[in-house]
Amino acid sequence: MPEDTRAVLKELATVVPTAIISGRCLEKVESFVQLKELFYAGSHGLDIKGPQEGQYALVDPTTCDYQVGPIGDKPVRIFPTRDQ
Repeated sequence: MPEDTRAVLKELATVVPTAIISGRCLEKVESFVQLKELFYAGSHGLDIKGPQEGQYALVDPTTCDYQVGPIGDKPVRIFPTRDQ
């Protein structure tokens, strides 16, 4: 991925929850984009992983809760991936 595109995605992820959805496997998509602030959906959405860093990062790995608003808002629960 071009660095300027990566920079735009990283900045966008500070404003709104941002996701990359691909038909490729999750690991390939993550290695291509290389941003820990994004949501990723690989295998056409069958394999989902949330941010590992940034304002929307994982809050509770046991329940797959992610913070999607200002501190203090209720986290949103997404379906766990095979790794979680």
